[in-house]
Amino acid sequence: ARMVRRVTVVLVAMAGVARVGAVCTTNQGVQLTGPAAAPPATAGSAGECCDACIQTANCAWWSYVGSKCSTFTSVTGVSNLSSAWSGWAGTGPTPPQPQPGPASGQWSAPHIETSCESSAPLQQVGLVSLAACQAACVENPKCNFADHADQSDHRCTLYAECPSPVCRGGNPGWWTTYQYGRSGLPWMGCSTPTPPPPPS
Repeated sequence: ARMVRRVTVVLVAMAGVARVGAVCTTNQGVQLTGPAAAPPATAGSAGECCDACIQTANCAWWSYVGSKCSTFTSVTGVSNLSSAWSGWAGTGPTPPQPQPGPASGQWSAPHIETSCESSAPLQQVGLVSLAACQAACVENPKCNFADHADQSDHRCTLYAECPSPVCRGGNPGWWTTYQYGRSGLPWMGCSTPTPPPPPS
């Protein structure tokens, strides 16, 4: 699959907009989809689309293709499109750019020291091998993500969604997340790594 070429540009919001101090990140070659924050509108550039998102109180993500500007409250789909521009708009820590999930019927590369535990689990499989954990996910039509403790007790938990992955760098015995290509969900990545818990 073609790698996404990232062009990161930070645009500061104009005075008097809905969210003072908000910024945008801009990524070329990626088109986003999701629940609309406002009806699609015409914009003269990606920068204008970014500004439109900043001026929409509930807008978190935007996508610009041709002259069409779409704004979203969240992201449910990502696709590679060379003519597209997209990004995040808001205040606070900048989240990672959503990336396309694996192809249908395929597994993603391992997301090490990462978990979907911020979401409700779909199924607790138990202490099994990675192959058995992934097979359980494939057999469950609602499963899109599998957490497996590769380096510790081999515990397996399945999830239908993972919109806010939790990361703990420096804790290799923790979870590894695998995404199964079934529903076209994007991989959202971790905004800020969570430090490992203090020793007990």
